[in-house]
Amino acid sequence: MAQRQLISGRRLAWLQQELEQWRSAGLVDQAGAEAIGARYQASSRARAARTLLMLGAALFGVGIIWLVASNLEIDEAGPLTRFAFVAALWLGFMSLAEVVRRRERFSALAGPLALLAAIGYGATIFQVAQSLQVPAYEPLLLVAWAGGALAYAYATAASGPLVLGVGAAVASTVWLLSRDVESGASFVLGLALAVPFATAAAVAHQGTRREPFAGAWRCASGLLALLALGGAAIPGVLEDATVPAPALVAALVTLLVAAAAAVRADRRGRAELAIAVACALAGLALAFAAPDSVADPFSGDDPSAAQLAHTLVASALFLALSLGLAFVGVARESAALTNLAITAIVLFVAIQSFGLIAPLISGAALVLSVGAILVVCGLLADRGRRRLLKDVAS
Repeated sequence: MAQRQLISGRRLAWLQQELEQWRSAGLVDQAGAEAIGARYQASSRARAARTLLMLGAALFGVGIIWLVASNLEIDEAGPLTRFAFVAALWLGFMSLAEVVRRRERFSALAGPLALLAAIGYGATIFQVAQSLQVPAYEPLLLVAWAGGALAYAYATAASGPLVLGVGAAVASTVWLLSRDVESGASFVLGLALAVPFATAAAVAHQGTRREPFAGAWRCASGLLALLALGGAAIPGVLEDATVPAPALVAALVTLLVAAAAAVRADRRGRAELAIAVACALAGLALAFAAPDSVADPFSGDDPSAAQLAHTLVASALFLALSLGLAFVGVARESAALTNLAITAIVLFVAIQSFGLIAPLISGAALVLSVGAILVVCGLLADRGRRRLLKDVAS
């Protein structure tokens, strides 16, 4: 008898319900349904083991970075010795990951070892920079780490290095923009214009053998979009905003990238790209329409009509973006993206309830209003789902 596949109890319960419906409809007989059900077994141990292994690998990797940051606390060891030590860890983890990947008995260790290899690569970069007297707060080091982790992820199909690489890419983007731009408007625009690129990367994975990688890029795109429009909705960030000419060129490039990705995308992919492009254009529009002077939102001073209108429009766009991301997460079965959107809504409402909107409406009334809007959107979505099922049945 073939070895049973371990799945979660929820998935097994769903499968059993489906098998019963198939048997009642005559699609499978009783023996076939029992044979299919016997191939699966409910177990949470596999997921718990993978979670513990990845968590342990992440903490061990953080320890390696910590050692590098503290100069290994070895006064007798020279720069070359420290580099050799860290590089040996990096290459050792990478070699072990390849060895265990080919052995079914130890295949569960392949993912954690691949993550350690990606972390070890970053530790090697920072160790070299430290030896060359390059400041540790240089964001280009993070860019190099992201590039190496992503290259390793795509070469080995490992999800751990992919998440690390995408996360480092997002962090380096935010870091570079916060360091090099001269205004809050340029920072918001930089984040907004990066959204279509991350979305195009996610859509490009659909239908390929690297399709599971789309989720990480999709979450990165959602995070960048939420940071961009969330920042634009904070009074004062876009004060005296001027849109530089390079931003307009970058906007044109993002439109071309989105159009190229839409050529081979499916309907859902085009919808995602449309949301990304809308976010970029919304960032441009909010920067163009930013008021010249902005009062402190927490000082209790009455805001100007232009400031109030700008904040309300930006807040509405942020909430619309969050709802769009939540629906994309549901459509793509990405719990991480849906949770990210819900968390963003809660945090945004909490911040704005004590900010510029506070003189207009109380915090409780604002929360109730947003909650009512979400309930209505949910009811409309459920109505559309039932109508679609009715049309399909007829």
